[in-house]
Amino acid sequence: MQDIRGWIVDYLAEAGEIGLQEAGNLGAKNNTLIYKGGALAALLLDLRLRIASRNKRSLDEVMATLLKDSGPERRQPPRSRLEELVQKIGGKSTKSFFVDHIDGKTPLPLAHDLAEIGLLLTQETIAVPTIHDVAVTLIRCPGMVIENGGIRVQRTEAPGLEAHDLLLEVAGKAVHDYDALCHALHRFGPGDKVPVVLERQGQRRSLALKLGGDDSVQIPREERSITELEVKPLKDRRKKIVRETIFQFEQG
Repeated sequence: MQDIRGWIVDYLAEAGEIGLQEAGNLGAKNNTLIYKGGALAALLLDLRLRIASRNKRSLDEVMATLLKDSGPERRQPPRSRLEELVQKIGGKSTKSFFVDHIDGKTPLPLAHDLAEIGLLLTQETIAVPTIHDVAVTLIRCPGMVIENGGIRVQRTEAPGLEAHDLLLEVAGKAVHDYDALCHALHRFGPGDKVPVVLERQGQRRSLALKLGGDDSVQIPREERSITELEVKPLKDRRKKIVRETIFQFEQG
């Protein structure tokens, strides 16, 4: 899931200047749009096809048909054939997709489409402490590394934490990277207690961590654009199955 979030962050930073088709025509200098934008476009098409067909048909079927069409010589079928196959399955949900988001400059409707399967995509600009102040002053872990979907503590001076702890959640937020850790602590300061979920020697543990620093000194903050992708409960069973099939997980 965090890989997808990372693709979204990188794609949105460049989306809107040119369309995905133009990016492909211009070549390597647009690698983010070509590869990450292309992967996200395929994800949304697959999602729409699965929802339209109640998860009975998918982009995999479309690509298999195109491969068959290419024959022994592997001739590339025209894009019109791709559009024809997609629209045959997806109907109205895919009719304007290529015009707007592949040929056009309109960014992919990521928030709208992902919300259909209970994935809440949010972007906000907030003032967060720097990773240096978070690591050295607030959580007193001057040695950390991103690892296994969390943040591994290498050195710590904080009561309650130990070297080799893997931080998983801080203040109720998953901390899959340093930006997420800074975001989790943006409302807190020296002396505050925050809930922490960690893994220690293979065991999941929870504790309350008292933040370090002088509570009479304000921690410097900087404006950051934060993108989050959160899993929400779904009542629609068919869409839950689509989500589980695409992302290989189910929560709520």
